[in-house]
Amino acid sequence: MEIKNYSIYNEADKILKRLYGDNARFREGQYEAIESVFLNRRTLVVQRTGWGKSLVYFVSTKLLRERNNPPTVVISPLLVLMENQIEMASNLGLTAYALNSKSNKEEIIEKWQNNKVDILFITPETLFSKIIQEQLSDLKIGLFVIDEAHCISDWGHDFRLEYLKLNEIINILPRNVPVLATTATATNRVIEDLKTQLGDNLYVSRGPLSRESLSIQVINLNNKVEKYAWILENINKIEGSGIIYSLTIWDCDKLTTFLIENGINAVSYHSNKSDIENYEAEEKFRNNNIKVIVATVKLGMGYDKGDISFVIHFHMSPNIVAYYQQIGRAGRNIDNAYIFLLKSGEDERIINYFIE
Repeated sequence: MEIKNYSIYNEADKILKRLYGDNARFREGQYEAIESVFLNRRTLVVQRTGWGKSLVYFVSTKLLRERNNPPTVVISPLLVLMENQIEMASNLGLTAYALNSKSNKEEIIEKWQNNKVDILFITPETLFSKIIQEQLSDLKIGLFVIDEAHCISDWGHDFRLEYLKLNEIINILPRNVPVLATTATATNRVIEDLKTQLGDNLYVSRGPLSRESLSIQVINLNNKVEKYAWILENINKIEGSGIIYSLTIWDCDKLTTFLIENGINAVSYHSNKSDIENYEAEEKFRNNNIKVIVATVKLGMGYDKGDISFVIHFHMSPNIVAYYQQIGRAGRNIDNAYIFLLKSGEDERIINYFIE
């Protein structure tokens, strides 16, 4: 670990130990990224799933707020991810709110204006909404974060165009406001898109993306019936709880019903469920009251539950980035987790259907 400022390091280390205990240590690259934020540099963190990228901006926020800096603004892509991050922020003693389509925007903006919030999670669409843009000149930002920054490439070119406009906000920030982007999947395209948003002069914290705790296996099967049979025969052989990912809502519900009828405690999770239903499913899963949660991509990026022991893909993922993100939910705080891809001919037909 290369330390340039021992005062910052000592403060950051105290926060880490307060959160995780006296034996806690920064992972390689974590403190360096925090220090880069304090040097007001444009910073890109490219680290594997489960590495602790959010810790970088949480600790940075804590240090900046203790110096009376304005709140941190985090661009976050999904509502479920925001909820997960708010819970993590509260564990650090940070006052956090989410600004999205379901928020009381006027109330939260007032708290922002009055410096009564430490960290704000906001979707890019809400950031560029009329109510925010009209007051943006009066809203101070102490740290600007783009979480899950690969979404700029994955989504910004196609259906969430606001991602490609984030540089408009970055360019009007005072030069002493640090900007941080985090991702686990920085392909060359992502890097080039991020340079467009952040500028070429980036400090990059980059580590290996492999996950030693994951054992990955592809199971070739002929059809959906064989997939059902394989899951029923093997799921109880794996200790702990896990996720089954499906490309379609229909298959989520059908598979969940099948598992329940065969004595396996399961719930489904997807966008056709109400927020309350999905929240209750998350709570059951978080507390290990169920064996498996059967989900679409709605339960994906950034979802953090440390003891997920298996991830099964009922269908092949549409691309390798999505696959890496989804299997990255498993094995975060346990030594061994099992990844199974149940592959059959129908998978490519479903993917091509969505493409078309």
